[in-house]
Amino acid sequence: MKTMLKMVLVLALAVLPSGCLAAAAAAGAGGAIAYNERGASSLVNGSVADVVADARAVFAAMGITPDGEDAGDTNENDRTVSGMRGEMRIRVEIERQSATTSEVMVTAREGTLDYDRELARDILSRIMARG
Repeated sequence: MKTMLKMVLVLALAVLPSGCLAAAAAAGAGGAIAYNERGASSLVNGSVADVVADARAVFAAMGITPDGEDAGDTNENDRTVSGMRGEMRIRVEIERQSATTSEVMVTAREGTLDYDRELARDILSRIMARG
């Protein structure tokens, strides 16, 4: 089943114009990590609170200094965790999809326009592995 899902993702990506999403299959909760022009995103198993805790743990393990959290609304349906590693600004945006799943978008930016999609993917993969 997973092989078939990977094949469908690869075929779907083949018809997308360049610069849109490029996805790579990944083991774990959500199954696939999608790239966009600024970072990486995936559906992750876990409530918003669970994923926030996972993001904090990943930050600590990777030497990312947390510098803020933002609760998007009073219902805890979305949160943003941010931090710094050297000159790199890391943002983990978490949005509730259901009681047990969250959409997670990770960006890693140095300066104004220099995004590191591979670092974003690495952070997201580690968050997914904890879930």
